[in-house]
Amino acid sequence: MGIRRPALSALLAALALLGGCAYRGDIDNPLTQRVTWFSYLGGSDIAEACGRGASERYRIIYNGRYEEQLRSYEVTVHGDSADLVVRVRNQVNLTELSTADLLAPWRWHQALVALSPADLARLRQLLGDSGFFDGPPVRLVLHSKDFYWAASGCRDGRFYYDAWVHAQDQFRRVHFAVFLLAHDPTAIALNPPRPVSPVDYSPSAPGNRQERQLPIHDHFDLEIGSHGLAGVP
Repeated sequence: MGIRRPALSALLAALALLGGCAYRGDIDNPLTQRVTWFSYLGGSDIAEACGRGASERYRIIYNGRYEEQLRSYEVTVHGDSADLVVRVRNQVNLTELSTADLLAPWRWHQALVALSPADLARLRQLLGDSGFFDGPPVRLVLHSKDFYWAASGCRDGRFYYDAWVHAQDQFRRVHFAVFLLAHDPTAIALNPPRPVSPVDYSPSAPGNRQERQLPIHDHFDLEIGSHGLAGVP
């Protein structure tokens, strides 16, 4: 059964109520994902909890153009091993709307994977080889229509942030992607990077709308500061 237009309008209105909210959990809820995406991408919850005695955690995100594909890999360390939560969201398909699940088109495909001590050691090494522990790339801009990897994490009480943009020829330094995809049981292929047209960066282009504080539309950009994403709660 299809969803009635008034119900769809109410849903879209609910998505637009909040913007720039701090992420406090429940990313599996599509409403939460919409209104806290900047904070989630920036790992603000990881940064807030990071300090002496804090658990080791990593969040690695692939932006395969925001409106086309998002992938999230969350690693929580337990002693010498870790849990890996894999989430993938492809382009929204409104034909999936139904009265049984109004949020179905925005839901993640997800899976839980156990990482062995060897897996965890390998992931740490690959993150290090990618420059993750060297400090954030200050002033690098992450555009919603770009292809990029972004990672946040807490290790030994210190917060780390890094990002790699395909258009800046930085994917050659991404050494962890093959590892993550090899441990990804969702069977959803990576949306491969491709050149981005300058038109895609323009808010005035057809279909684009600049919404710096609300990732409801597919056109926004974020800049990395000295402690992660700048201006994100």
